[in-house]
Amino acid sequence: MPDSPEIPESDLWELDAAFNAMQDEVALNQQVFEATEKALGEIALRFYPGISNWEPEQLSRLADRISRAAHTYCIDLCNLDIASNRAKE
Repeated sequence: MPDSPEIPESDLWELDAAFNAMQDEVALNQQVFEATEKALGEIALRFYPGISNWEPEQLSRLADRISRAAHTYCIDLCNLDIASNRAKE
């Protein structure tokens, strides 16, 4: 088996920094998703108090739709942030 090529230490530092930045971005996106999902659930309960009487299947469908809406929102927000950062460069 051939020896693996030596990777310059500076490249390893750059890879490590990029990996850490990616992990931070994933954690931030998860926080935004969870906050959005929670807020949408609270809005639904506040304006449609009859939800508390819904059947489990209906609640499950609502939870699924809220989750998908939060996911879409987070993707859109992240894409807008990326575009904004690129425009600044």
